[in-house]
Amino acid sequence: MTVKVVELIVEILDALKNKISMNDLTMKINAESRFDKQTISAAFSLIFEKSFDISKELITEVRGIRIFSEEEKLFLGYENINYLLYLVNIGLIESFDLEQIIEQLSFFPNEKITKEEINLILLFSLVEKKSNILPGSRVTLLSSDTIN
Repeated sequence: MTVKVVELIVEILDALKNKISMNDLTMKINAESRFDKQTISAAFSLIFEKSFDISKELITEVRGIRIFSEEEKLFLGYENINYLLYLVNIGLIESFDLEQIIEQLSFFPNEKITKEEINLILLFSLVEKKSNILPGSRVTLLSSDTIN
């Protein structure tokens, strides 16, 4: 389920970026039956929480160019680099997040990094991201939260 949540988040954000209505998007997701209800609710919940966090901060857009070194190109591969840049373009991650993901991927023992490994790191960064929202006032729970 973990990797499927990120796949669905990417699909949702891409559709919203392409100005597909929420009703059409919901009907498409339900018609495909690729994702179960738990995955769908987790994806929408993470998107809602991320958008809530972004709206609470002042956003200063940093427009720059990220040039990958030859080492990074060999290590990540062009397909994964394109995927990471795509995630930046649809707004799922920011430049700082991109740097953190690349750093975390450098600790993986595999010679070839897969999209599933990128999605796994991305999911952890989305779920465990520090939030300005007080515990108990969020719509979703983090893994560090306890219920009395």
